[in-house]
Amino acid sequence: MKTNWVVRIIAGVALLLLSFALTGCGSSAQGKVVDEIMHHMAAHDSAAAFEHMSTVAKDSGVTADGLNMFITDYAVLVDGYKDMAVANMSISTSEGVSTTEMTGTFSYEDGSSSTFDALLHKEGDAWTVTVLNIEK
Repeated sequence: MKTNWVVRIIAGVALLLLSFALTGCGSSAQGKVVDEIMHHMAAHDSAAAFEHMSTVAKDSGVTADGLNMFITDYAVLVDGYKDMAVANMSISTSEGVSTTEMTGTFSYEDGSSSTFDALLHKEGDAWTVTVLNIEK
């Protein structure tokens, strides 16, 4: 009986820690990259945001000027960005290429929120953003 109680407490703490890990402000390397790119876009710094884009994204035509146009045209998606919560993250490796698919919520200073999904690629030791879709 006493052992069952201890097991339940340990399981409860583990679930709580897992929940914080997934919904924290991107405590993973991938979450930190998405958080950084959003902070750069909120500051309208397309050059700094562009540095976090993957080679795959750049090869498909993403440019710093294109990011600047996105920031200007869709300011409602980036202005006032505060933080993020990750709902789901899936990491995989195929043919030596590591990718992460991530979904979650962005919070803004005005109390509003949006949902996002992101695709990241690992290049060397760094995670980079290939796709970032935001719906508000």
